[in-house]
Amino acid sequence: MDNMYDFERTIEHQFDSFCKTVLRNQARNLYDENKRRNKILVSLELLTQSELCQLAICDIYESKYIHISVFDYDLPIEDVLIAQAIESLSKRKILFYYHSFSI
Repeated sequence: MDNMYDFERTIEHQFDSFCKTVLRNQARNLYDENKRRNKILVSLELLTQSELCQLAICDIYESKYIHISVFDYDLPIEDVLIAQAIESLSKRKILFYYHSFSI
């Protein structure tokens, strides 16, 4: 009976030791992974204004533009006053100015 009890305790100690080893190795792996990640990643607070501007993106919404159709071309124009001025021009002048400025 004592042999069985000693055997169970030995198995419990081995299992306990195994679990501690697994947890220790996993903690070491996570620490190493965080260390590698911290070498690559940079906090946004440390970036200069010019570096932050390179990361910025402005969304462009179609509803923001006034569309003028000229000879099967759709010209998106953002400013209302410019759109009114362009509409007062002839269609040929509109295409000439639009293509010369958009190139």
